Amino acid sequence: MTYHEEQKARRAALKINSQEEYIQRVSELEELRSLESDDDEIFESIRDLNLVTGDWEYKLKEELKERLNNPEVGMYANYSVGSDCFPCEIVEIKTENKIIVRVLDAVLDPSWKPDTIVGGFAGHTVNNNSQRWIYTTNFSNETYAIRRNKRGQWKRSSRDSSTYRISLTPYRHHDFNF
Repeated sequence: MTYHEEQKARRAALKINSQEEYIQRVSELEELRSLESDDDEIFESIRDLNLVTGDWEYKLKEELKERLNNPEVGMYANYSVGSDCFPCEIVEIKTENKIIVRVLDAVLDPSWKPDTIVGGFAGHTVNNNSQRWIYTTNFSNETYAIRRNKRGQWKRSSRDSSTYRISLTPYRHHDFNF
């Protein structure tokens, strides 16, 4: 039996089908470590867990991709403009390729402060990627339609170069380095 056939057989025997099974395997591994088991036994358990985790993660990623390809009311469409991003909530599904969105109000969390140091154009914000925002629905904000084009991108119009990304969570980002 070749190495690849052996790995495939081990993967099939150890297949994880749910998050609960994965958590159980991780807890078993932690228990082995706490009992100060033989290093070979721990290594074998880690190797087995790594063999099957890829399959489980792949399934989850595929399920998420499928869900994001079929947006629902209550999900979000985050509008990207250069390095900035603005959150919108999906308020209505017109057709498979047309949805109505409303811009969310987003306020920078007062507990987060930009940590800017000298450098770059006028300064460099070191913690630029750890921003925290507070999102609120504002029913008086504009609603408008976005459409999925032939390439699967969500856009407001065919001439618009910016895209909307469907998401389970709202996302606002302001690039302080510009």
